[in-house]
Amino acid sequence: MAVGMASGLLAVTLAACGGGGSVHTTPPSVSPSTTPSTPQPPMDAQLSITNTYAAHAAGYNGHGVTIGVVDSGIMRSNPTVAGRVLQEFIDVDPNQNNTNIDDVVGHGTWVSEIAAGVPFAQFPGGIAPGADLVSARIISDNAPDDNGSTPPSTVTTQDAQFFQSVNQQLISAGVKVMNNSWGGITWDTTNASVNQAFDA
Repeated sequence: MAVGMASGLLAVTLAACGGGGSVHTTPPSVSPSTTPSTPQPPMDAQLSITNTYAAHAAGYNGHGVTIGVVDSGIMRSNPTVAGRVLQEFIDVDPNQNNTNIDDVVGHGTWVSEIAAGVPFAQFPGGIAPGADLVSARIISDNAPDDNGSTPPSTVTTQDAQFFQSVNQQLISAGVKVMNNSWGGITWDTTNASVNQAFDA
């Protein structure tokens, strides 16, 4: 009886340990190895690949320069540019766009950060953090059918007149450098009247 009891205890003990008796354990599943993702560009790419650190070290930071950003607007409350957006021109239809918000889309604000933002949180700053900014808001809040991936509309002489007006208002505001990072329209270089309108 003692031998039978000892055998029973041994079987229970082995079963509790995951072996012996009639207990079958399933080995733990092995997690699949993760595929490394494409590395993201460094947070300071706008500084490191443009040799901006050397310019900053030499004392160049854009102080005294006004940069014009022709885009979707600039959010003046953004802490990287706050207090340095000298003027905002609204060149979109106020009946079709929310002009109570400086930049509904956000692209113009991102461009402004890269151009002239001061360091904030994880953002290391822009190329010319001492510069001032002027915004020309030409991008509508809602993307048009001509968004760069659908058949685009063609540049006309009216577009030339529009951009002459935009450029003149920026120049009158003291802008020395302008940024235009938008697209989606087609330029027919064989159209002499359009070429002449833009050359004027």
